[in-house]
Amino acid sequence: KKGPIGINEVRDVRYGCINAIADKDWAKLSEICDEACVRGFFDGKDRDFVHYYGAKAAMQMNDTSKALSEVNPACYGKVLAHWKTEFKRRRNLWAEMASAKCPGL
Repeated sequence: KKGPIGINEVRDVRYGCINAIADKDWAKLSEICDEACVRGFFDGKDRDFVHYYGAKAAMQMNDTSKALSEVNPACYGKVLAHWKTEFKRRRNLWAEMASAKCPGL
């Protein structure tokens, strides 16, 4: 499909993301988010959930650099708070993020 994601398609994108998470299909989740980011949204407020899920997919695939590039400033704090609880024992991750001078660490 071409053009921005319309109001009616937002629901399909959300359900696609939720189903991919339920199936733990991180590659599919990343694909859905990448397509949504390329196409854009009719309404800008739906952008944050795509960045959040794209970062989650990248994190699950151990691609921290992509995860950080997916996150926009508006939802960075939410993702970081979630990661701090979900990945609190991953010392290598936090050391890498600190060396990259990520804000909030």
